[in-house]
Amino acid sequence: MKNNELDMFEKLAIEARSESILPVSVAHQVLDTLHARQNYSIPTQKVDLFFGVGSFLAACAAIAVFYLSAGEDALFAFVQLFVTVLP
Repeated sequence: MKNNELDMFEKLAIEARSESILPVSVAHQVLDTLHARQNYSIPTQKVDLFFGVGSFLAACAAIAVFYLSAGEDALFAFVQLFVTVLP
């Protein structure tokens, strides 16, 4: 039984060797895809600058509000580590 199965695979291999290979061009498609991705606009540095300045201002405002609200509060012991206390 094993010989019959091996003979069948051998016949398939002989038939496969006689067929020609189909031409396939994958490189052209990949290069077109990569080229299409390069056409998207990259955000300018102004957007990053505005985001950075806005984040800095929001952090400064949060620190100021935290400092003003914790001056006479029970959380002052927690804040004292981060704030300079004048005598």
